[in-house]
Amino acid sequence: MVDSVIARLPSLILAIIIFFLFYLLSIVNSDLDKAIDKNLDATLVQNKLQKGVRYSVKRGVVTLTGEVNSQSKRAQVEKIASTVPNVQQVVNELPVKDQKASSMR
Repeated sequence: MVDSVIARLPSLILAIIIFFLFYLLSIVNSDLDKAIDKNLDATLVQNKLQKGVRYSVKRGVVTLTGEVNSQSKRAQVEKIASTVPNVQQVVNELPVKDQKASSMR
């Protein structure tokens, strides 16, 4: 019985180390996401673009939501979000207010 526990010890230690590393990575990602959130908010305020814009940050990916009043504001918000330190990707889901969706026929 003791021999089988000792034989499995290296794999148990490895599993604990892997778990601990994933835990540390989640803390680092969380802290980076919080920093991205604060920097993006400050940048949007500084550029007077915060009105109607909402966003979420997860693992360095910024998802823009809300609503803007022009295509140029939509593009500007996306560009600004992409310049924030540690942003890996920007997903722009901002619709333009009163702009009808177009379809190709």
